[in-house]
Amino acid sequence: MKAGPKAAKTTDPLDLSGLPPKRDYRRIVAFIERFCIATKGTGAGEPFKVHPFQRDILRSLFPASGKAPRQGLTLIPRGNGKSSLAAAVAVWALFDGGESAQVLCVAVDLRQAAIVFGMACRMIELHPDLAARTKLYSDRAVYVATASQLFPVPAKEDALQGFDPSLAVVDEAAFLTPEAIESVMGASGKRASSLVWMVSTPPMADDNYLFDLLQDSKENPRSDFAVTVYTSDKSHSKDCSHCWKAANPALGKFLHRDGLAADMRSAREQSFRRLRLGQFVSGSEDAWVEPEQYDARVTDRKIARGSPVVIGFDGSYSGDHTVIVAVTVQKLPHVELLAIWKPAEHGGKVPVGQVEDALRQACADYQVTELVADPYRWQRSLQVLEGENLPVVEFPQSRARMEPATLALREAIIDGNVSFSADPDLRAHTLNAVVTDAEDTGTRLRKVSKHSEKRIDAIVAAVMAHSRATYHANKVKPTGRSMSWRYV
Repeated sequence: MKAGPKAAKTTDPLDLSGLPPKRDYRRIVAFIERFCIATKGTGAGEPFKVHPFQRDILRSLFPASGKAPRQGLTLIPRGNGKSSLAAAVAVWALFDGGESAQVLCVAVDLRQAAIVFGMACRMIELHPDLAARTKLYSDRAVYVATASQLFPVPAKEDALQGFDPSLAVVDEAAFLTPEAIESVMGASGKRASSLVWMVSTPPMADDNYLFDLLQDSKENPRSDFAVTVYTSDKSHSKDCSHCWKAANPALGKFLHRDGLAADMRSAREQSFRRLRLGQFVSGSEDAWVEPEQYDARVTDRKIARGSPVVIGFDGSYSGDHTVIVAVTVQKLPHVELLAIWKPAEHGGKVPVGQVEDALRQACADYQVTELVADPYRWQRSLQVLEGENLPVVEFPQSRARMEPATLALREAIIDGNVSFSADPDLRAHTLNAVVTDAEDTGTRLRKVSKHSEKRIDAIVAAVMAHSRATYHANKVKPTGRSMSWRYV
């Protein structure tokens, strides 16, 4: 899209004669194949060919008979042309959507929304009849003849205010929060005919909002909600040729088998299964440790009373769990969950006095080198305990502290240099944790999603305690011999 003043555009409407008269999938397919040019991949620069599986998707959204759905969900693995098809449909909706049609390309943020919007604008530029009738701007495209408009929009309630879309294409809907999806839904439905079409690869966990929508559609089918899912059998191996074909309808057309094979060899299995085989995997491709790695370090051992330990404390206010973990101070440390409080079991609040007493008891039962804790929300309690001469050490969860500590415990698990007491909560919290790498926070643990009920507090406490326990275990003890220093 060129910057600056726009050249005059013709107000003559696009000639749509010869297209099927009824505004269903057959008319859309005919429009796309007549006016849209493929912008990327195999066939780029050539007329857009609508393949049979894409025709099936469009048939579910724009049926030839019966009432058209108001909402649609298409889950399909990466590389099967979902964004290109979405862009082509957006172009059709702009030119054949009637007077003052409003087409939205929606995504988690403006950058992502601009992907489908940019592809649609490029399709318009590549066809002279479309380009001659459209004013293209960085933030919208306008079909002059009907004053119809196409916009890229982030999925935020304030950004969606004032829109009345005839079509909203929601790209990579799995990354949207429930509130964001509901905001998009709430912006539509004001016209006699409108559609919110969510297209995405499967989400990263089975507690995602899209997973709930999919399950509900299976249990309570709705005529106003069209669902198309391309997936495969999770019980089969990742190189199963049947699964490759079932999940990837574009395979052998514009998705190349050697490219898929190369991705299988380089990607983590969980990632490959989700992104390439369309499977809802338990956990995330960013899992901190795999179940078999953790289970190999579990023993029946319990830490003996009086043992030298570092206590790790991770306290919550009302949402997460509050935990106390002990890690032995020795060359091969052992981790044990001493106590856990779940707000649901305590009326939604953490019993602060009970937690403080449990910390006092732990310091009485063991030879505690340090009691490490993030002071957030627990500053008062930690000050009280420190005033009682308990060895409280603040461990703020900053990048400088948490990144090396997180990496060190994971390395110890993989190399067999740590063990864990058998405990279902400790195991669950460890396997719930995923790892994120960001410029501002570095490598650190997080929940699979902000609203996930899968807690990670016990392993966060273990990371802090393990870091300090290994420090003390490996600290060089003074020999008592005098030494002289010479600087060179």
